[in-house]
Amino acid sequence: MCKEKDNTRKMKDDCKQKFDIITLFQTNSTQTYIIEADKKNPLSEYSVVYTDNQVAGRGQGTHSWESEKGKNICFSLVLTPQTI
Repeated sequence: MCKEKDNTRKMKDDCKQKFDIITLFQTNSTQTYIIEADKKNPLSEYSVVYTDNQVAGRGQGTHSWESEKGKNICFSLVLTPQTI
């Protein structure tokens, strides 16, 4: 069982999850990339898709997210743990 160790926020080694990190030179949207990639080949339960050049990102609701190349960190996370 994963518990905080010695009243700190550090997790025990057996609780740490390894993330698959996918770095893209450019993408329309990291979220769209995740949706499309997962249809073709399911992503691991802990994945990060990162780019510093997102040209048609999606914000909350109907808002878009524009990012100037090299000025922002744009990423989306996949968190689908099989165990809790």
